[in-house]
Amino acid sequence: MTSSRKIILLDRVKFAELRINQEFMYLSSGTWSLLGFCSDRLLDDEFIIPHKIANEGVWDGGYRSNINIPGLWILQECQRQWNIEGKKYSFNDLDTMAQQAKPLQSLIRPDDFEKSGNYPELIRTFCQKTGQRVSEQPGEIVRCILESLALKYRQVYEVLKPYIHHGDALYIVGGGVKNRLLNQFAADAMNLPVITGPSEATAVGNILVQLEAQGEVQGSEQRREIIRNSFESGEFLPQNTAQWEEAYGRFIRLYL
Repeated sequence: MTSSRKIILLDRVKFAELRINQEFMYLSSGTWSLLGFCSDRLLDDEFIIPHKIANEGVWDGGYRSNINIPGLWILQECQRQWNIEGKKYSFNDLDTMAQQAKPLQSLIRPDDFEKSGNYPELIRTFCQKTGQRVSEQPGEIVRCILESLALKYRQVYEVLKPYIHHGDALYIVGGGVKNRLLNQFAADAMNLPVITGPSEATAVGNILVQLEAQGEVQGSEQRREIIRNSFESGEFLPQNTAQWEEAYGRFIRLYL
């Protein structure tokens, strides 16, 4: 598939309009990311600690079992370095350049990028050490970051999959929903539809909980109705799954 492929985005799909099971997968996407699922079950088997799975209690019952992973911090650090060098790229500029780059040429381990530094140079050094094509242009580096993040989502999904009974879609909220390219890559890498929700999900949730505490809102169904009537969303459908499956094999080998 060429780099000019079209992102499938169905506008005006409502996030809360789709049927959400008692148990569903979510990604809080931003500078850092949380990928997990909501459930009424507490995970307590022997794999929880080695896989770093957190069990967060939900205020109105149930649990959010998730794994904390790197997010768009890597892209932000690259943008910061380019700004220092006098190259003023907006995030829209970077996304446009990434779409024009060849797909799945080089990959990184996102877990290795958690401290400040010259990230474009660190990414080039990582690619060189791992025998991959060295990304030189900003668009190539951005595409490498976004594709690697999507494959990291897939890796975490594989860890959580044995616990998930209803994994028919991934629901994404947070500032990262604005990055359509990453949303599409997530759908491709995980071979799942991606449904995007509010970008300011934390603030929205805080307001709804306060309204419920004041008796103005009653229960999860009404909360979802408010979200449904207040925010537009989109659905990203998987593409080129065979190509992404091959890339996932290369990505996993970076961790060996």
